Amino acid sequence: MGVYFGQGSDFGGSARADANAGETALATVLRMPNLRGLLALAALLAGASAFAQSAVIASTNPATLNQGNLRTARIAVNLTGATYTAAAATSHFTLNTTIPGLTVDRLWFNSGRTRAILYLRYDGSDFDAAATISVTVAVAATTHSAALTTGTVSVAPGRWVNVSTESIALTEGGGNSAYTVVLESPPTATTTVTVTSDNAAVTVGGAASTTLMFTMQNWNTAQTVTVAPVDDNSDAVDELALVANAATGGGYMDTANTAAVVRVTVDDDEQTGTDYDVDNDRLIEIDSLAKLNAVRWDLDGDGTPSATSTYLAAFAGTVAMEYMGCPDADADAAGDCAG
Repeated sequence: MGVYFGQGSDFGGSARADANAGETALATVLRMPNLRGLLALAALLAGASAFAQSAVIASTNPATLNQGNLRTARIAVNLTGATYTAAAATSHFTLNTTIPGLTVDRLWFNSGRTRAILYLRYDGSDFDAAATISVTVAVAATTHSAALTTGTVSVAPGRWVNVSTESIALTEGGGNSAYTVVLESPPTATTTVTVTSDNAAVTVGGAASTTLMFTMQNWNTAQTVTVAPVDDNSDAVDELALVANAATGGGYMDTANTAAVVRVTVDDDEQTGTDYDVDNDRLIEIDSLAKLNAVRWDLDGDGTPSATSTYLAAFAGTVAMEYMGCPDADADAAGDCAG
């Protein structure tokens, strides 16, 4: 099993250089006489041991971390001179950071158990200043006799798109609605907010997508997005559209994970046809999902409507009908229409 990582080094070259330097130093020490040589050898070995037992952040994926990609980010922590134990768990890895809502979600180890992949979990809590992350690995997670702490990686703060509402209800064949968009903070350059509907039943700005432009001067001036229902003139299915508002440029880095989303529901206006069957109990069963313009009453059972009752709204269940009389005055003794 493997995990793809973007740019980043496994520090292999650095480790080889240190090893070569260590061999040179050891050869020098071995040529020293008596006690002086022994003391120097002890110091060298102590330094080598300190170097050998270490943990480093070898790489991150993506290679550059920011608030917009933390939800799917991974960090590779390599060990030198030690291995991860079989007992290593997420609780043994501490993220040293000021970023709120950031934890280790799950782990992956290579076959030699010298590398751990930390899959991050981030709840989206906002932070406005650049932050760093280092990792402390607990004693129980490695064969080393002490906890190990890595160096740091930087994380750029995020900027967010703000929308005036998160949900809108429309009716097919009815009127339009709208919401407004602003940026959370001033951009560093012109920022484009791309507004896209994922369902053809709803248009934005008269099309499937539209764009808004924000500058360093108008970033907090609300811009309006018009959403409209599309009349399909066919099915009787209610629709749901997710309208994404994703910003790029000017320091904004929204992705599918961080774009502001407006849920737009469309109540369908087509009316479903309904079979009717009047029994001698003078009741008619109405489909619980039906949207009806009218109920047709077949009083004499000949398959042809004898009367029509009009309803303006959908209803469900069993509807009692009043005796309306037989059109041919052919009721039987019980008051039921003869066949």
